Amino acid sequence: YTTTRFLRYGLDPLTSPEISKKGATTDMMLEPLPRPTLLTLYRFGGSLIIGLLAAPDFHVLKRVRDTWNAASDFALPAVCLFLANFTNAISLQRLGISLTYTTKCGIPLMTVLFTLLLDGPKALPRIPALISLFPIVIGIGAASWNT
Repeated sequence: YTTTRFLRYGLDPLTSPEISKKGATTDMMLEPLPRPTLLTLYRFGGSLIIGLLAAPDFHVLKRVRDTWNAASDFALPAVCLFLANFTNAISLQRLGISLTYTTKCGIPLMTVLFTLLLDGPKALPRIPALISLFPIVIGIGAASWNT
């Protein structure tokens, strides 16, 4: 909610008349970023800052160096995570929160299904973990009943 509220502003801060009165012309103004891009950058920037600054030992420069050195190992997962967040922001803008999050609730079910298909039944979690998926199935069914 706070992220969405942060991104919904009434006036465009880059082209509002108040800014133009202070001497800047609209020719000098930048185009505002699209909402999905802004939301994705906001999430990743916040995560990066928290990850670097929330160290118990407060050795920020060491954490920056370690993060930079490990970046090549996590390039593919980082790109996949970026694309997932970016497409999530696009779907929230286009479809609304209810359909987007109803669809996202199916991720645990798809994970179990792909595990079964790719690795076989021996890779599945134990029975209590599989039983815990039933509330998800019921919730998805209830949320999409009239859709």
